[in-house]
Amino acid sequence: MDILVLGCSEIFLRRVLPALHFCDGISKIHIASKSKSKTDLDFKYHKKIGNWFDNYSIAIQSLCSQLVYISLPNHLHFIWAKNSLKAGFHVVVEKPVTLKFSETKLLIEISKDKKLCFAESVVWPFHPNIKILKDKLTQFQNNPIKVNASFTVPKFKVENFRNFKEFGGGAFNDMSAYAVSIGRVLFNEKPYSFSGKLLSFDESAHIDTGFFVNMSFSNDKTLNGVFGFGREYTNNLEISVENYKFELNRVFSPPSDLEVNLSTKIDQYLTNQHSKGDVYTNFFNSILETFNSSERLLWTEIMFEDASLKNQLKLEIIDENAN
Repeated sequence: MDILVLGCSEIFLRRVLPALHFCDGISKIHIASKSKSKTDLDFKYHKKIGNWFDNYSIAIQSLCSQLVYISLPNHLHFIWAKNSLKAGFHVVVEKPVTLKFSETKLLIEISKDKKLCFAESVVWPFHPNIKILKDKLTQFQNNPIKVNASFTVPKFKVENFRNFKEFGGGAFNDMSAYAVSIGRVLFNEKPYSFSGKLLSFDESAHIDTGFFVNMSFSNDKTLNGVFGFGREYTNNLEISVENYKFELNRVFSPPSDLEVNLSTKIDQYLTNQHSKGDVYTNFFNSILETFNSSERLLWTEIMFEDASLKNQLKLEIIDENAN
């Protein structure tokens, strides 16, 4: 299958392009970019590069593929996902799908009407360690479980779109996808109650830069999470249940070439388990596995569940503080 990529972002060049290159199900990668050319790509990936466009509309009209991947600044996700879906393409869009819940719902309606695959690129659950962790937690699903999550990063470069409100910047837009997906992934359920708090705000840029979430699930399972940028780097999950403690580092952005450690502590006995995997390759392989069946529509259900929770948190964390 061929794929058309709209945009040529840093994350696309660094993580997505290599993943697509090594996906057996992807034959050609067509790219539309207004700022870059083929010479900006690592030469080792050139053999899979197909057509190159400098206009997104012309790229869509070319009908050179069945699947579109949108790798554009946040404020452009809605319009180009809408254009792609209306043109009959299956669509995968980088997080966040849109900046408004109403826009996400509209895109979901279009995808359902056309029976198209429509997915958000939330890839952290596709690391081998997550399956190992979920298997370990299976026996404890009826027990109280405490999860502490933390994903904070230093400041981005000044020109990064995340620093600009008009481009859909801010920590919540960038990182809320992690916060709302943890319970779904680990517990396979929605929280019955939740709260959130704004931790920091950049007055000069008019963007939020940090937030906290608290969620409660069945059987006294809880999640506390801190997310943001302009802070010390943290990227981990800590899970406590009975006399067990699990710790997973580099959980939300694991490098493909790094053996990530999952530690398990039982009373005073500690074991370490290292696993390596490319979350983007695994994610796209999962998309392609469901592509030709009705299961491709399940991606939309996942998106809607996450978007609904994200919208409710946004009303409490961001919109309330904006008034």
